[in-house]
Amino acid sequence: MNSLAKEIAEISRLVDDARETAKEGAPITLGDLARRVDQLCTQLVAMPRQEATLHVARLERLLDELNRLRDTIAIREDVLEPAGGGGGRRPS
Repeated sequence: MNSLAKEIAEISRLVDDARETAKEGAPITLGDLARRVDQLCTQLVAMPRQEATLHVARLERLLDELNRLRDTIAIREDVLEPAGGGGGRRPS
């Protein structure tokens, strides 16, 4: 497994851990995850197309995992939103 494949696998583990933590209702921090995904995208864009296509299946699985994390966070936010519909989110 090359270094990019290892990085995709490590990011996948981070996403899975974050999703499990969010399901438990504990707060999660995604700053490191966002930085690593950004670095991954930068590496992929710099690669020759033929080499980058070798990672398509891994990237599709990572995207699915990120979507599941998004859905888990959305469910948690719905649970935390007050019944009055005032929106449980703080103003920006």
